Amino acid sequence: MKVTALIGLLVACGPSGTGSTTGSGSGSASGSASETTPTDEAPKRQLVTVTIVSAEIAGTMPNGQEWDAQDSKSEQTIDKSIALYLKDHPELGDTVEVLGIPIDVPKLGAEAESSVAADPMVLVQIGDAVYRSPMKPRAFNPVWEFPFQFIYDPETAASTNARILIVDYDGPTRFDTIGAKIVPLEDLLGKSVHEFGSFGSVAKLTVEVSTTELPAEPNPQVRRLAVPGNATWIDASIDVTAGQKLTITAADEICFKSKSWCAGPEGLRRAHESSLPGFKKLSHGALIGSIGDTRFMIKRERTLIAPSSGRLRLGINDGNVSNNSGSFAVQVTVELDQ
Repeated sequence: MKVTALIGLLVACGPSGTGSTTGSGSGSASGSASETTPTDEAPKRQLVTVTIVSAEIAGTMPNGQEWDAQDSKSEQTIDKSIALYLKDHPELGDTVEVLGIPIDVPKLGAEAESSVAADPMVLVQIGDAVYRSPMKPRAFNPVWEFPFQFIYDPETAASTNARILIVDYDGPTRFDTIGAKIVPLEDLLGKSVHEFGSFGSVAKLTVEVSTTELPAEPNPQVRRLAVPGNATWIDASIDVTAGQKLTITAADEICFKSKSWCAGPEGLRRAHESSLPGFKKLSHGALIGSIGDTRFMIKRERTLIAPSSGRLRLGINDGNVSNNSGSFAVQVTVELDQ
């Protein structure tokens, strides 16, 4: 994996050779070089992709106890990161209770709360952005292969740090710190592969970094599809990387209980007991989405910076879709957040 050097990209444009004197002026015996004024090329903004690959974690907490031997506590450092993460993603709404629980295995969160092994999750904070990996249950050698992207501007980010937190996940607001590390962004971008040594209860953390120049012209990925009312989740056939910008718009309507009620993508104007877990207080039948293990409300239109990485799925906020009819016409646009 090739890494383009990001620091010190100022290129001085000097004279390309020796000049000579011409004309009838007095001149000099040796001649004089043609004088040119050096100009600086502006530092180039780069697209950075960081992949949190894997880690090796100690079998017990630093005090020798098993990871879930006592009630976990949200340390202030973790609280700040989670608060910032949720502040930056208001589209998550009341779905905080499912933050970090894979949608494919709904009971996994409950298992994580009681397992004696670590259930590691990674939070990376760079500037005002927080990127969150999925949780890996009962793993002392977790492999996340979690990518996220951001734009690096040498003019504004030279003194920025990357703050890496590995936590034992026990619930949306319950964490034990496994290890915390601060890495200057310049150092992070200086190598294509990092193997950070021991910090906290982390024996090793492997991180990969790659950079590319930003394209001259945006090239968004656009997909149009139908989301049927009788399917809880469908695969949108789009892989999303945390940090990318998504714009999702929807139209048309679906009907519930043999057309007793119909609604557009914004859903009914009330909650319903048959809505999905994590969406019980939100509009019944509304368009919802998921990326990896994060679920969020969409309704008729939503623009967001992807909070997680993974396959985009779209669905209906209804736990009993068998008697629904109709579909939503949806357009998804994925592009760089510039």
